[in-house]
Amino acid sequence: MLSGCASSLSTLLGGAGRDENGQIESGGDLDVFTITVGDCFFDDALAAATGEEQTSTVRAVPCDEKHAFEAYHDFTLPEGEYPTVDAIDEAAADECLPAFDEYIGVSYEDSKYDFSYYSPSRETWEYRDDRLVSCVLTAPEGETLTGSLKGVGE
Repeated sequence: MLSGCASSLSTLLGGAGRDENGQIESGGDLDVFTITVGDCFFDDALAAATGEEQTSTVRAVPCDEKHAFEAYHDFTLPEGEYPTVDAIDEAAADECLPAFDEYIGVSYEDSKYDFSYYSPSRETWEYRDDRLVSCVLTAPEGETLTGSLKGVGE
């Protein structure tokens, strides 16, 4: 009951709403810490990809609507000191690339789609104990997507 109220309240306040299976059923703002595999969304900062942008909120939509990104895998970085950018990039390649092949149904090299990822900032690492990296799919050259890319095979 409380979770249903929270979801309805989130939707009323402009937040994305999820159905009983956890899928986005109504668009709205979504905290990046709550992105789950299968979520579809827009993120203007990630689309620009001009360096170390920090994003706290994305605009989530049901996957059958137009969107720019789809979360397809996540993993946790090991405990310890905040890693270098190169270490995060290497971990993302090690995790996101094989998961890409499995999610799409074709190898990254043979696919027309690209990937990016969200990773912890130094601040979220230190103050929120954030270790989660979320791998996200995108269409080439900023095209929009409609429908999930899971198993699309291209």
